[in-house]
Amino acid sequence: MMRVGPSRVAELAKRMGVRQSPLSAVPSLAPGTSPVTLKEMVTAFGAIANGGSYIPPVLVSSIEDRGGATLATFSAPPSEQAMSNQAAMTLLDVMRGVVEQGTAVGLKSRFGLTGDRPARPAPPRTTPTAGSS
Repeated sequence: MMRVGPSRVAELAKRMGVRQSPLSAVPSLAPGTSPVTLKEMVTAFGAIANGGSYIPPVLVSSIEDRGGATLATFSAPPSEQAMSNQAAMTLLDVMRGVVEQGTAVGLKSRFGLTGDRPARPAPPRTTPTAGSS
C-alpha cells in the first residue's frame, strides 16, 4: 500500500467495481476502513476471478410471462480490463495461500472446502501395461 500509494489502490478498487461507495485514499484503506456494499465486493472479487476483467453485474437477465415467453432480455455491457491477467492470477494465488496454509486454513475442515480448482484426471498412460498387447 505504501509503495504504490493509497490513491492508486482506491483507483484500482474503482476499476474493479467499487463505484458507488466513497473510498478514503488513506493507508488504512487496505484493511477495509472504507465501507463498501456487498454488490461492490462481489463485483470486485469477480474481476479477480475473471482474469482482471470487470464485468458490470446484471441483476435481471430476462423477464418472462406466465407461459414462459420472453418479454425482455438484458445483457451485460462489455467488460473492462481492471488489471492485468498476471496481477489477477497473483491475487488468486495469494488468496489461495491464505486458505491452504494461512489464517483461513480452518475454513477447509469447517466447511468442507477442497479448493477452487477442479480435480484433474490422471494423465493417460502412454506405455503398455503388463498383459496388454
